[in-house]
Formats: sequence, C-alpha cells, structure tokens
Amino acid sequence: MGDEKPRRVILDVRSWVGVSMGAIHYYGHLKYFGVSSDVIGGSEDDSVYTSDAPDASQSGDIELTRKLTAKDEGVGKSYDDYVAFGGGNRFAGYEVGEPTNCFDTEDDVIEKAKKEFKRIFGSGWKLVTD
Repeated sequence: MGDEKPRRVILDVRSWVGVSMGAIHYYGHLKYFGVSSDVIGGSEDDSVYTSDAPDASQSGDIELTRKLTAKDEGVGKSYDDYVAFGGGNRFAGYEVGEPTNCFDTEDDVIEKAKKEFKRIFGSGWKLVTD
C-alpha cells in the first residue's frame, strides 16, 4: 500500500467573456474521485465541503467561492445604481461578505484552489492545476 500513487484532485478553471468591454470572469471547481463528502456549512473563508474518507468510493465537484469585499465593483450600491450606470456595477445589490463564485483572475482561482485543497484533502492527494 505504501507505493500507491496519490489520488488526484483536478482544478477546472473556466472563463466567461461578457458583452461589456473588458468583462471577463473566472470560475473554478475542484473535481475529485473516490472521496466521501458532506456539506459542513463553510470555513471562515466560505468553502462548503470537506472530505471525510479519502478511501471511500464517491466522487465530487467542489465549486470554489469567495466573499465579496469593498473592492468589488458595485458592492453596497443599490440595484437602481446598477441600472442607472448601464450595468457597470456588476455586484450592485450585494453586500460585503456575501459569497460569489466569480473571480477576477485565473491566478485568484488557483490561489483559492490551493488553499481549499490544503484544508480539505489530507496526505495521499495531489492537486493538478494544469
């Protein structure tokens, strides 16, 4: 058993280009095979899953999320502001601390994936990011 290869957790990063000039959003999922997972309500940083049995037979997909900050465009503004500015405040109507699955850069997704991988998966697992 000691010579087994580590199980892989695959980071899937997707992007979306919107109709507005420069509107690019990134999304990430950790895909794993052979783990039992349960919803646990989230870490201090917002993840909602944990592995509880690395040798179990279930597979899963964890959507990466982050909490909105005051730096996110439109946070704390009303939805009316969103409409008044022609949709330019993408997080209008949301408040600081609310979760979103939207990241600004691919590097942001990778950084979050590494943090959640370390928190969720124990030894015997390898994160694949490319």
